[in-house]
Amino acid sequence: MTQPRSATNKKSKLARPRQLLGVDVYAVVTRNNPITNQMITQDINNLASAIWEQCGITFFLRRISRVTTIVADKEFDQSVSFGNQPAKIRNLINFRPPGSTRLDITVIYVEGTTFRNNRTVGATLKFSGQSGPRIATVIMASQSPARVRVLAHEFGHALLYNPVTNRNTDPTPGLDSAGHVPAGSNPNNLMLASVPLNPTLNAGQCRAAARSPLITSLIQLINKRKVTAKSIRR
Repeated sequence: MTQPRSATNKKSKLARPRQLLGVDVYAVVTRNNPITNQMITQDINNLASAIWEQCGITFFLRRISRVTTIVADKEFDQSVSFGNQPAKIRNLINFRPPGSTRLDITVIYVEGTTFRNNRTVGATLKFSGQSGPRIATVIMASQSPARVRVLAHEFGHALLYNPVTNRNTDPTPGLDSAGHVPAGSNPNNLMLASVPLNPTLNAGQCRAAARSPLITSLIQLINKRKVTAKSIRR
């Protein structure tokens, strides 16, 4: 996801789904990364959830793990596959936060305002079948001023993906190869390549996201044992 652009169009109104849905999220933070636990909690539980509220979807941060890995600014290369990333990046992606499962999203915060290309600030690595540590891993440049909107966008890539067919499930016509909607007919859509200031989702995207294997009913999530976001050392 590249640096977002601004937009002036008003949000479109969607009918609120009858069933409220939730997604468990685990955060992993690299050593010496300045992002705070409070910022991460606010990003996931409040701000990203507020964007997805129009689909009846809420994100729940379950744990923050601060690992000893030091990742220098711009070491993650969004243009190459998982196998061609530096070893320390592969190790970070393979790290399984305590308590997490394949059906949870892990967000890895690396230091810097962008990735290696000086433009991209977020990316989602998706694994089909039983490959990889989980279905979806989000990588975020922790010091990007657009971090929250891009995080919500990357959550969209995770939710609009079928790991069985290895296909994007976004029904919006005209998607590009990266799963981004065309700008012409969707000026405010969250899944644009450049996220607008007031992003929206269409009804088809909400229905598709609600069918993601990463989704759990809100009742089930609330009934889980609450885990206080805390740091651990690895």
